[in-house]
Amino acid sequence: MAYKLRIFRRSIVIPVVMFAAGFLVGWAVVQHVSASASLQSDSAIRISGKYKLVSPLLVCSSTQAGDFSQDTALQDKIQAAITAAEKAGEATDVSFYFRGFSGHWVGINDSDQFAPASLLKVPIMIAYFKQAETQPGLLSQRLTYDGATDLNGAEQLKSPDDIAPGSYTIDELIKAMIEYSDNNATGLLFSNMDKGWLSEVYSDLGLSLTPDDSATAENITAKQYSYFFRILYNATYLTPEDSEKALEYLAASDFPQGLRSTVPADTPVASKFGERTVINAQGVVQQRELHDCGFVYVPGNNYVICIMTRGTDFNQLTNVIDTIGKITYNEVTSK
Repeated sequence: MAYKLRIFRRSIVIPVVMFAAGFLVGWAVVQHVSASASLQSDSAIRISGKYKLVSPLLVCSSTQAGDFSQDTALQDKIQAAITAAEKAGEATDVSFYFRGFSGHWVGINDSDQFAPASLLKVPIMIAYFKQAETQPGLLSQRLTYDGATDLNGAEQLKSPDDIAPGSYTIDELIKAMIEYSDNNATGLLFSNMDKGWLSEVYSDLGLSLTPDDSATAENITAKQYSYFFRILYNATYLTPEDSEKALEYLAASDFPQGLRSTVPADTPVASKFGERTVINAQGVVQQRELHDCGFVYVPGNNYVICIMTRGTDFNQLTNVIDTIGKITYNEVTSK
């Protein structure tokens, strides 16, 4: 789809979290599964053969030497790309986190904090799906968007498929929120949700938060945000069916400029982008942030990748993400 470039994009007023570092997905019991379990390359017993985008984790048994070791070859290449981008003025700060499910990881500036902006739409989706497990029919309930307020405003990267005034099921609004990053759908969902479920999601994952924290605060790291994709892929928090559904929505995300542009067209990518612009009182752009995080499905070595960038020009930040994403894909597929 064609995208119209505009001067700035507003930051969305939705909850943000103060993520606590060090959360690890460990032992898990997966509900409602009937497929056979198998030992995968990451030394974990998983459900295989039933799902397309998730690999439900039954037991984490990683004890072999070399499991989850740092990929120094990839690290050196990414570090060189980041240094070159910063030297050229394309970005002032770049954070990178990678975890391959063959047992390798890379973290570069992965403890640096950024503003999540639209990335926070993923935990809102997870909270609704979690609530629906105990409240059948929740996702079929309807909410009405009257069109009186347009939260999408003047965007830098905008999908043409925002919701129009009308009645929508909660599930339809979640789909619009994730696939089109629609802020009107997000605002409607957030204003009508039980915030306790969102708090519970973060609490259950060992994260420190309140639903009223600002999405514009620079308080999330690339490594911390990757946890959301890891729990969806592992199906350790939602049911495998709901985890699969969440990743299907993310795989249909309408943002071709990011991670999707770094891999072949037939390689599935389930991802979410976020962007933020800071403008001073004189209307001059002081700072921009652009992030893209998600799962890339490479046969034999699926991986989660999160790239967070800060600078002043979205086109340059997009180029940085493109360069880093391509280096990562080429390194993974060359092994």
